Amino acid sequence: MKKILSYNKYNFLKEHNLIKEDYGSEFNQYQFGTAPGGLGPGYGFAVDDQISIYSHADSPYVDPYYKTPYMVNNLMHVMKSIYKQGVGYGATKFDHFIEDVEEYTEFKILRIVQNNNLTLDVYVAFTFYEEEFFGAYKKFNWIQKPELLSDLFTDSRYTYIDFDYRLKLSNYLYKILIKWFTPKKGEYSTLKDIPVRDEMGNTQNIPENKIIQVVSSSNDKDGNSYIIIKYKDTKYTINKNNYFFFNYWTETIE
Repeated sequence: MKKILSYNKYNFLKEHNLIKEDYGSEFNQYQFGTAPGGLGPGYGFAVDDQISIYSHADSPYVDPYYKTPYMVNNLMHVMKSIYKQGVGYGATKFDHFIEDVEEYTEFKILRIVQNNNLTLDVYVAFTFYEEEFFGAYKKFNWIQKPELLSDLFTDSRYTYIDFDYRLKLSNYLYKILIKWFTPKKGEYSTLKDIPVRDEMGNTQNIPENKIIQVVSSSNDKDGNSYIIIKYKDTKYTINKNNYFFFNYWTETIE
């Protein structure tokens, strides 16, 4: 049975709209496992079914554990890779974050939802000293880089976590997310109909269970991410919010 969050954690999550008190809410879901599984191992669900891999009731991918090994293993690989590269804080004085960085494990994306600003809110969870904490990046794909909100920052056991520490942790996890969202070149199988734009700017869908090839991915002049794919010898673009759902909508062909 999972440990119930302390009063302070509950207030933090409620204040930042990370939980709601109605039945089937994130609070009930995280604590008592009463809500259906979403984009991770029994966590969360997409509010807009148009941006979820579970859009179709008859989809073979409704099993919440289907993509768990793929997601968790890849996120852990990214975390280790970024740590080996260095987190970019070469201070000579004692640094609490550097001392703690290896204690951040089991990083998960709980769910991704489109907000009223038409940007994405990314909800995450991670383990710190063998205890799970929750967090969120609001307006993740906005022009300005978002800062991590987390119940860890209100936990009285970790009063040494100051503004500088928060900024480093926020950047560290943000880099992990950006790297994981970035698709690699190669072939993929579509798990659902994928909206794309052709070279004339027209929108259409590539059907489920089709083979596509990622040619490249980059950012446009406004800083928006996009992917160039090839399907039946024709190039298409996946951009804006759809870019961040590519790994949910497809599966790598080894």
